Formats: sequence, structure tokens, C-alpha cells
Amino acid sequence: MNIDNNSLTKTELEYIRLLGRTPTEAIKSMISLLKERSKDARPTTVTRYISDRLYRTGDHSGKVSFKRAYEDYLEYCATMGSQVVTKKEFSNILESCGIPRRVIGGNRNVFMFVEFKTNEDEEWEL
Repeated sequence: MNIDNNSLTKTELEYIRLLGRTPTEAIKSMISLLKERSKDARPTTVTRYISDRLYRTGDHSGKVSFKRAYEDYLEYCATMGSQVVTKKEFSNILESCGIPRRVIGGNRNVFMFVEFKTNEDEEWEL
């Protein structure tokens, strides 16, 4: 894809010259940068989900099933219009945020030390 220098404004051409690139190289670079930024933004949706939908119990009584948490996360992202991460990424991000995943009862994956927030919990935050 080639861009005609005549189709750009004087300001746009000057900006591209300051970057030291041709218009085509500048656009390719911007597309690459936007792709990287969108990848970096996805974990943010998980951390926002944690903040908005989960609370830390601080003891072993708090357990949320992996399946239920991921389904709730998908619903949350659909409501927010956010891009979702895979199940593996979701689990890894929760664990990196200090929410461990364990297998209990033979084959049930759960996140420990958390529960879903209720309307009462949200009222306390206000």
C-alpha cells in the first residue's frame, strides 16, 4: 500500500518527516503499535473484572469455580464491550494477581480466597 504524499496535509507530512519515515513505513509502524497496545490492554480487562466482580475473603472459605468465574468474565466483557482473553490467560492473570487456582474434590478447579461480590458489597464501596 503506497500513500501519495499529495494526499497528506503539510502538518501530517512534517510529523512523518520528524519520525524519519516514509508515509507507508509510518502507517505500518502505527498499525504494529496499535496491535501491541490491544494485546497489552487485554490483561487490564481481567484486572478490572477482579476489582469489579470479586472480593478477597482472606481465608479458605472463599472459593469460586473456574468455570463459573470464566463464564462471568465473558459476560462482563460483553457488557463492557471489552476484548476477552483465553481461559489459560485468564487463569494465569488471576494467579499473578494473588488468586491461586486449586483442584478440589477430584476434578473441580476453583480460585481460592475469593467470592463474587453482591449488591451489598458494592454499596460498601460507594
